[in-house]
Amino acid sequence: METMLITLYIRAKDAMSKNPVVNDIMAAEMVQKIDHDFSKFDKGWMSYYGVLARAKTMDDQARKFIIKNPDCVIVSVGCGLDTRFSRVDNGKIQWYNLDFPEVIEQRKLFFEENDRVKDIAKSALDPTWTVDVKTNGKKVLIISEGMLMYLKEKEVKKFLEILTNGFDRLEGQFDLIYKLLVKRSNMHDTLKKQMLNSIRE
Repeated sequence: METMLITLYIRAKDAMSKNPVVNDIMAAEMVQKIDHDFSKFDKGWMSYYGVLARAKTMDDQARKFIIKNPDCVIVSVGCGLDTRFSRVDNGKIQWYNLDFPEVIEQRKLFFEENDRVKDIAKSALDPTWTVDVKTNGKKVLIISEGMLMYLKEKEVKKFLEILTNGFDRLEGQFDLIYKLLVKRSNMHDTLKKQMLNSIRE
């Protein structure tokens, strides 16, 4: 959960640059409302470009799915403070944000639910969350960005079982890390920093 501020700040910093990659204007606005010393992450250049490349790739893949299935259901698993809905929405999709209850509480300071965007305050490993997703026969896309790398092998297997048991048919878009790189996690410069965030009311 502590990493959600890192990715938010990187997208915000990108939006304020001359040549943005993701151009997440909403992230830039959110950072202005959060009382936290983000400057500690400014030297994390490897994290910066890695997060942006991942975000842009997953945005592009989500848009491709939406073009093929304009009236679809999308679940953002481990959503954190992600703003992907605002970047890919076509005005028709049904979107669910899934994360721990404490994370969803933080999201509520910035986002309000509506007819097409719903929050699910549960762990991705809680098999009951799939019941909260109303598919109504529509195509389903499960997106998980920057989450699976923190799970143990048995937890990943459990997550995949939850998906296959909970949905008749789905497409999954997940980012993965080559197993040899896991031992080199020190290359991810900003993840080592511990954060305590206080969000202004």
